[in-house]
Amino acid sequence: MDHKPFQSMPISSIFLLLFSCFVATNASAQAKNFEGFDLNLISGFVSLKSSTSAENLPSISIQRDSPQSNPFLLSAGYTAAISESYTVGASVNFDLTKSPASNVNVYSNGTLLPKFGSSQGFKNREGLAIKLGYALDPNALAYSKFGYSWASTYGTNNDGSAFNGDNIKFTSYAVGLRVSLDTKLFTLGELNYNQILLNQTKKTIGLNQAIIDSKSDGYSILIGLGYLF
Repeated sequence: MDHKPFQSMPISSIFLLLFSCFVATNASAQAKNFEGFDLNLISGFVSLKSSTSAENLPSISIQRDSPQSNPFLLSAGYTAAISESYTVGASVNFDLTKSPASNVNVYSNGTLLPKFGSSQGFKNREGLAIKLGYALDPNALAYSKFGYSWASTYGTNNDGSAFNGDNIKFTSYAVGLRVSLDTKLFTLGELNYNQILLNQTKKTIGLNQAIIDSKSDGYSILIGLGYLF
């Protein structure tokens, strides 16, 4: 007796089975489309608001400008498909520019102390990030990202001496969208919330040694062009 497993199945059931196989295969292909090593050039707009204070000197207040900056980032990473629709990835990031220097003014009981101020910024920023993505379709990947980075400080004090601050540490949280232009090229856009973690610097103000506490937070909008290897 011949076995014909599909003969007893209604046409609708066979169609449903084939359609389900196609959807599963296509969903898997969606995540696989974004898998591999990638190299990105990213730029955009960053706005940070700073908060600075001096420990042990209640009469001293410090005001710091909050300039806007336009980073130019080189990023390299790898993305892997972990299910039919989800991806996980990691990247290293380098800022090819330095931030604009911002003015820091020191006041004693509301009176400006001109020679104790400084102009300072950061440079050589680099960091790491991890990403979790979801394939919306074969050409679009939505993702969330957590990043940690660090940078060195540069600048001058108002008395002409070099500003010597500790390294600055950052965290960032982002949501983004990556859209394929073809099998290799893609564009991306991100909205980031950035924090500069508490940074403490020792500074002599008059006859007193002060510890300057500084931290910042704000948002950045980034766009980029990438290549998938």
